[in-house]
Amino acid sequence: MGSVDGGVSGDDGGARPPLVRYPRVTLKPDVDGRRTGCETITGHLTDEPGAAWNDVVIHEWELEGEGWEDLHPHDETTYLLAGELVIESDGTSVTLRPGDAAVVRGGHLGRYLAKGYARMLAIYAPNPSGAQSSHFRSIILDDTTAT
Repeated sequence: MGSVDGGVSGDDGGARPPLVRYPRVTLKPDVDGRRTGCETITGHLTDEPGAAWNDVVIHEWELEGEGWEDLHPHDETTYLLAGELVIESDGTSVTLRPGDAAVVRGGHLGRYLAKGYARMLAIYAPNPSGAQSSHFRSIILDDTTAT
Protein backbone atom coordinates (compact mmCIF):
# COMPACT_ATOMS: atom_id res chain seq x y z
CA MET A 1 0.00 0.00 0.00
CA GLY A 2 1.33 3.46 -0.90
CA SER A 3 2.13 6.16 1.59
CA VAL A 4 -0.55 8.72 2.47
CA ASP A 5 1.84 11.13 4.18
CA GLY A 6 2.11 14.38 2.37
CA GLY A 7 2.10 18.09 2.32
CA VAL A 8 -0.20 20.13 0.20
CA SER A 9 -2.49 18.20 -2.10
CA GLY A 10 -3.96 19.56 -5.28
CA ASP A 11 -2.28 22.97 -5.29
CA ASP A 12 0.06 22.24 -8.18
CA GLY A 13 -2.65 21.52 -10.74
CA GLY A 14 -1.60 17.86 -10.88
CA ALA A 15 -3.57 14.78 -9.93
CA ARG A 16 -4.90 14.84 -6.41
CA PRO A 17 -4.18 11.74 -4.35
CA PRO A 18 -7.29 10.03 -2.94
CA LEU A 19 -5.98 10.26 0.64
CA VAL A 20 -3.42 12.57 2.26
CA ARG A 21 -2.15 12.43 5.84
CA TYR A 22 -0.62 15.65 7.13
CA PRO A 23 2.16 15.68 9.74
CA ARG A 24 1.29 16.61 13.32
CA VAL A 25 1.62 20.32 14.03
CA THR A 26 1.55 21.92 17.46
CA LEU A 27 1.61 25.55 18.44
CA LYS A 28 4.99 26.64 19.73
CA PRO A 29 5.20 28.39 23.12
CA ASP A 30 6.33 32.01 23.16
CA VAL A 31 8.91 33.38 25.63
CA ASP A 32 6.29 33.38 28.40
CA GLY A 33 5.29 29.78 27.70
CA ARG A 34 1.92 30.69 26.14
CA ARG A 35 0.93 28.65 23.11
CA THR A 36 -0.90 31.37 21.22
CA GLY A 37 -0.83 32.08 17.55
CA CYS A 38 -1.63 29.98 14.51
CA GLU A 39 -0.09 26.97 12.78
CA THR A 40 -1.23 25.57 9.44
CA ILE A 41 -1.92 21.85 9.70
CA THR A 42 -2.34 21.22 5.98
CA GLY A 43 0.92 22.86 4.89
CA HIS A 44 -0.68 25.57 2.73
CA LEU A 45 0.88 29.01 2.50
CA THR A 46 -2.23 31.14 2.82
CA ASP A 47 -0.62 34.48 3.70
CA GLU A 48 1.54 34.94 0.62
CA PRO A 49 0.30 37.21 -2.19
CA GLY A 50 -1.54 35.17 -4.82
CA ALA A 51 -1.64 32.03 -2.63
CA ALA A 52 -4.27 29.72 -4.08
CA TRP A 53 -5.58 26.33 -3.01
CA ASN A 54 -8.17 23.92 -4.37
CA ASP A 55 -8.97 21.98 -1.21
CA VAL A 56 -9.61 22.99 2.40
CA VAL A 57 -6.95 24.55 4.62
CA ILE A 58 -6.92 23.75 8.33
CA HIS A 59 -5.24 25.94 10.95
CA GLU A 60 -4.99 25.32 14.68
CA TRP A 61 -4.95 28.57 16.61
CA GLU A 62 -5.37 29.93 20.09
CA LEU A 63 -6.34 33.19 21.71
CA GLU A 64 -6.10 34.14 25.37
CA GLY A 65 -7.51 37.41 26.66
CA GLU A 66 -7.41 38.85 23.16
CA GLY A 67 -9.21 39.05 19.86
CA TRP A 68 -8.56 38.96 16.14
CA GLU A 69 -10.43 40.15 13.08
CA ASP A 70 -9.99 39.55 9.40
CA LEU A 71 -11.82 39.45 6.10
CA HIS A 72 -11.37 36.47 3.79
CA PRO A 73 -12.59 35.99 0.22
CA HIS A 74 -13.49 32.39 1.17
CA ASP A 75 -15.67 30.90 3.93
CA GLU A 76 -13.94 30.32 7.27
CA THR A 77 -15.45 27.69 9.58
CA THR A 78 -14.31 27.71 13.20
CA TYR A 79 -14.56 24.54 15.32
CA LEU A 80 -13.90 25.19 19.01
CA LEU A 81 -11.70 22.61 20.74
CA ALA A 82 -11.36 24.22 24.19
CA GLY A 83 -12.45 27.30 26.10
CA GLU A 84 -15.02 29.83 24.92
CA LEU A 85 -15.02 32.05 21.84
CA VAL A 86 -17.32 34.83 20.67
CA ILE A 87 -17.54 35.35 16.90
CA GLU A 88 -19.09 38.51 15.47
CA SER A 89 -19.92 39.34 11.85
CA ASP A 90 -22.25 41.92 10.32
CA GLY A 91 -24.06 42.66 13.60
CA THR A 92 -24.57 39.00 14.53
CA SER A 93 -22.80 37.34 17.44
CA VAL A 94 -22.46 33.69 18.50
CA THR A 95 -20.72 32.15 21.50
CA LEU A 96 -18.95 28.86 20.88
CA ARG A 97 -18.14 26.23 23.50
CA PRO A 98 -16.12 23.04 22.90
CA GLY A 99 -17.66 21.04 20.07
CA ASP A 100 -19.50 24.03 18.56
CA ALA A 101 -18.81 25.36 15.07
CA ALA A 102 -19.74 28.51 13.15
CA VAL A 103 -18.94 29.87 9.69
CA VAL A 104 -18.13 33.43 8.62
CA ARG A 105 -18.97 33.62 4.93
CA GLY A 106 -16.40 34.88 2.46
CA GLY A 107 -16.52 38.63 1.92
CA HIS A 108 -17.66 39.36 5.49
CA LEU A 109 -15.48 40.68 8.31
CA GLY A 110 -15.09 38.15 11.15
CA ARG A 111 -14.15 39.14 14.70
CA TYR A 112 -12.97 36.43 17.12
CA LEU A 113 -12.92 37.29 20.84
CA ALA A 114 -11.61 35.20 23.76
CA LYS A 115 -11.88 36.82 27.19
CA GLY A 116 -10.21 33.75 28.64
CA TYR A 117 -8.60 30.93 26.68
CA ALA A 118 -9.83 29.48 23.38
CA ARG A 119 -8.27 26.82 21.11
CA MET A 120 -9.87 26.17 17.76
CA LEU A 121 -9.54 24.86 14.25
CA ALA A 122 -10.08 27.30 11.40
CA ILE A 123 -11.14 25.55 8.21
CA TYR A 124 -10.79 27.63 5.06
CA ALA A 125 -12.87 26.81 2.00
CA PRO A 126 -11.04 26.53 -1.34
CA ASN A 127 -9.55 29.72 -2.79
CA PRO A 128 -8.53 28.69 -6.32
CA SER A 129 -8.23 32.29 -7.57
CA GLY A 130 -5.70 33.25 -4.88
CA ALA A 131 -7.79 36.26 -3.78
CA GLN A 132 -6.17 38.06 -0.85
CA SER A 133 -7.45 38.22 2.71
CA SER A 134 -7.39 41.61 4.42
CA HIS A 135 -8.35 43.75 7.43
CA PHE A 136 -6.07 41.86 9.83
CA ARG A 137 -6.24 43.35 13.31
CA SER A 138 -5.25 42.14 16.76
CA ILE A 139 -7.61 43.27 19.52
CA ILE A 140 -6.68 43.92 23.15
CA LEU A 141 -9.65 42.97 25.33
CA ASP A 142 -10.73 44.83 28.43
CA ASP A 143 -13.49 44.01 30.89
CA THR A 144 -16.17 45.52 28.63
CA THR A 145 -15.30 43.56 25.48
CA ALA A 146 -16.69 40.17 24.44
CA THR A 147 -19.56 39.98 26.87
